[in-house]
Amino acid sequence: MATYPSHIPSSTIERFRNGVIDFATEHNCSVTFLDPDPDALLIDTEGNSNTFHMENALIDYHNAHGDTEREKEVIATYLRWLVADDNVDQSIMARLTRLRMRIIDPAMLTSGLSPDTPFHFDHSCRPLAPGLGVVLCEDLPDQIKILQDEDLNDLGDIDDIFRMAAANTNEELEQTQPEIISITSENNPDGIYALGNGGYYLGTSVIIPNRLLQWIPDLNANAGWFIAVPTREFVFLAPVTSGNRMVNQVGHLAEVAYQQFHGGSHPVSPFVYVTGGEIEGLEIVAGPVHEGEAISLAIRFPEQIEKLLEQQD
Repeated sequence: MATYPSHIPSSTIERFRNGVIDFATEHNCSVTFLDPDPDALLIDTEGNSNTFHMENALIDYHNAHGDTEREKEVIATYLRWLVADDNVDQSIMARLTRLRMRIIDPAMLTSGLSPDTPFHFDHSCRPLAPGLGVVLCEDLPDQIKILQDEDLNDLGDIDDIFRMAAANTNEELEQTQPEIISITSENNPDGIYALGNGGYYLGTSVIIPNRLLQWIPDLNANAGWFIAVPTREFVFLAPVTSGNRMVNQVGHLAEVAYQQFHGGSHPVSPFVYVTGGEIEGLEIVAGPVHEGEAISLAIRFPEQIEKLLEQQD
């Protein structure tokens, strides 16, 4: 059987897999589990195949705590794309209007896929920094569909497609007000900001600075900020400051990001990045380092930020 999070009982995993089989069978599809990868291959009646990454679905299923109706709802949410919706407008303009961008680790898109897979994301996904990227998706009435390269064939120039997706996502986030709290620690009394309950595209705000500045006026675009997106549902950040204060803030961010990445659902990245100020794009400043079986959290500031360490707090 596939390797799933160790805290989920085998009985839950078996019940989940049986639920996936039942749902697929109900919709005239077959299922092959791609052990040891936590994926399944679903084949419809016309022979079309899709790979379904099950780990996130299983975590949500486990969090239903045995509520049968909720468990069925989780499976249906993840597999609803198997059911054709003839009422959805498939005109090019309608599809462009539904375009969005989702934050993701690009490696997760192809995890478990064989080298000869028909699914490619060379154009629909763009890297932002190591371990972080954005992928195009279509916001349909009852699902959010990640787009493969083949899905873009009729939509026009790829740069125009991304501009449209960015504008649509920005507009959606403009109407969103996430919950914002400050989290402090013994070594970081200044705290870090935590953003949650902001919808499916909250993580994409990492590349839409005007939204972050709208939500957190204390941020300064000229100085920049440190940011972590450990899961799709949460964003953590702190302003770029100086001296030991800055080191403590980044260390705190790194600890929280690592814990959330490994303990939450829909993981994205365990790293802390810096953006704004003299930094173009995103650069890693902190994250896990593997030395044999040991894991430590390391901080390494880029040159533009390192000079701030010499300044007094």
